[in-house]
Amino acid sequence: MKWKHALQGLSTAALPAILLVGCAQHNWAPGPGRTVADFEPTKAQCSLMARHGGSGFAAVVSSSYVAEAALGHAIGESIRAQADFNDCMSARGFVISTPETVAANQGKSDRIKAEVQAATATYKQCVIGVRDLPRYEPLQQYFTDMQTGKHSMMQLAMDRMPTVAEARLMAAFSDEVEPCVEKRNVEYERIAAPFGPIFRQAQEVTKGEMLLLVKRQQTWSVYFTRVDQAGIALRERLRTTRI
Repeated sequence: MKWKHALQGLSTAALPAILLVGCAQHNWAPGPGRTVADFEPTKAQCSLMARHGGSGFAAVVSSSYVAEAALGHAIGESIRAQADFNDCMSARGFVISTPETVAANQGKSDRIKAEVQAATATYKQCVIGVRDLPRYEPLQQYFTDMQTGKHSMMQLAMDRMPTVAEARLMAAFSDEVEPCVEKRNVEYERIAAPFGPIFRQAQEVTKGEMLLLVKRQQTWSVYFTRVDQAGIALRERLRTTRI
């Protein structure tokens, strides 16, 4: 009888240690599109989900069976909760950090970054080649800064409609530079598939703004402001996109 009570006591005392084995601790690293700042809020959300995702427990037999069944259920729930937590973190863009995964993710990130830089440089050269054509010299004051992708304060203050001649010239320029944009979109999509739809959607937005401009239905300043806002929205979408 004493041994039975001693063994029951041992089962209860061993529970915390067993649960620690069930809930193995991992180091997590932000995957593409995530940052260190996202970790704590994501961890809190996943912990809450894991705690409340299990099933209830009930056993009606002898008191010793209830203790043993409860222990087994607790271990099972611990493992289930850890699996739910891991799945939740993975779904939200975090990866279990081991030397191998860190190296693999860093290698992927470096490759994508290098290929995007190369594609961007090719795109800029293509656009500059069209801009520098003598026929577009009258439009030089309206072009964006190719380094920042934004308009200057002076351009944003141009509260006037384009002239008829400027509108026609902008329409021609837009048509001539479109192959540069399309080639860039295709290349970005090759590098990372999610980039394709994002850039194409942004392209449609800017084309819509350009149409209003060449129809002389909005001023230069409004056009510049809306195009810059579209650029900000594009960068934010890219920042939060998993690849």
